[in-house]
Amino acid sequence: MCFGKIRRVHLFWVCVLCGLCGHPSSVSALENQCDAVHVRLEGASFVIDPTGFDDTQNIQCAVDSAVQQGIERIKLSKGTFRLSQLYVDDFVGVLSGVSKANTLLEVQERSVACAAMEETGETPAAIKIVEGATRIQNMTISADNICSVEGDLLPYVIHFSGTVTGGEECSNDVTFGVIDRVDLSSALADSPGEASLRASDLGGILAAAEGFYLGGCKQNLLGTLKINRSSIKNFRNGVLTSLRSGAQVDINYNNFEENYSHLSFIDSNQITYVVKNVFGETFYAVRVERTEGSAPKRSKFTINENSFELSRRSSIGIYFELLSYPASIRPLITDNSFSLQGGGYGLLSNGISGGFFARNFFEGKVGVGIYLSSGSDNWVISNNTGFASLDAENEDISIRGAIGTVLDSNGTYTLYDSGTGTVEVGLSNESSAGAIIDSGSSGDSVGVFNQSNWGEAVYE
Repeated sequence: MCFGKIRRVHLFWVCVLCGLCGHPSSVSALENQCDAVHVRLEGASFVIDPTGFDDTQNIQCAVDSAVQQGIERIKLSKGTFRLSQLYVDDFVGVLSGVSKANTLLEVQERSVACAAMEETGETPAAIKIVEGATRIQNMTISADNICSVEGDLLPYVIHFSGTVTGGEECSNDVTFGVIDRVDLSSALADSPGEASLRASDLGGILAAAEGFYLGGCKQNLLGTLKINRSSIKNFRNGVLTSLRSGAQVDINYNNFEENYSHLSFIDSNQITYVVKNVFGETFYAVRVERTEGSAPKRSKFTINENSFELSRRSSIGIYFELLSYPASIRPLITDNSFSLQGGGYGLLSNGISGGFFARNFFEGKVGVGIYLSSGSDNWVISNNTGFASLDAENEDISIRGAIGTVLDSNGTYTLYDSGTGTVEVGLSNESSAGAIIDSGSSGDSVGVFNQSNWGEAVYE
């Protein structure tokens, strides 16, 4: 069975299940088909030295040769590499620098044929990773103004994708992507500012099928995406995922700064963990949306131990927008720190039900700390702190038409409640719209929250 006819798209799983992973069986049989001056074989790895000019041909040659020969490691040595456009197609392995400080990959200005890519069914990107299992690590990547001829779509620096859309081939695609210890930024880092954020014409990392922007039947991408100990700065979208056919996404220990939106999860069917990140200046730190009725209806989001350091007046820490197209998501949001200096929101929920928001800390100045609109029903708000000193322009917690909210918080907070069936647990005095509520030192257990009922991703 392991040696039957298979598509390369499933090479990674064949490697794992059939025990074929590891270095090629004969290192001596490997060939260097690339520029021998700047590309060499060291054992079962390619090592590339910078030329001082455009290094795209050498990197592309090493990638293509690695795929053909089963080589699993390509290393960029110390120095600055200049890149125009790179295709990584069905590569199973690692593209690594020496470190973030010692390997710099610069995407050249006006080097990507963005309009032409759109015409052939591809979202424009400088580094296009098609299926496979590619890990990019230990380097700094910079880019700005990458399109030679602009198209209609936002281009990205890195795109984990499937095959082109617009044809008759409609199968699901699979990708296993990792970004580890990478500093990714655009040239806007020198002078970001609010106007630059709004006008940014470049995205950082995209994980979505080609049909996400371009339409057609190539809508479904599944697999995994892991982003670890990296920084992403000065893009329209720092990271955007739309993995619709069942996926796991882990975004941990990263720093996000001056992106219009740091993390966007759109029309996804994902088990998503956002843990121990630092979110700096932005308009949307974490954004979850469902934009059409045909999008998946279930996902799971865990947002835990992150630091939201937001000072723009309209910044939103965590934003859910599902009012027009409801879905079963039930997010778990715990142990985060919201340091707010503008007039925005810590949590803003439109149309998502069953969330659990607990043990989060607030400080600074905000418009509303927690805002639950109509359709945001059956939330549990428990044991959050810092409200006593939070400077809220409106109120700390605002329930605007939501049904069945359970409130159980330590300390003092201000509450506006125009919802139905709100339950306040462990409070020492009656509540009313805009009143000061003293919940005492601890709240009673309410027994309405069952972790096993959270919406899991459905694999289709």
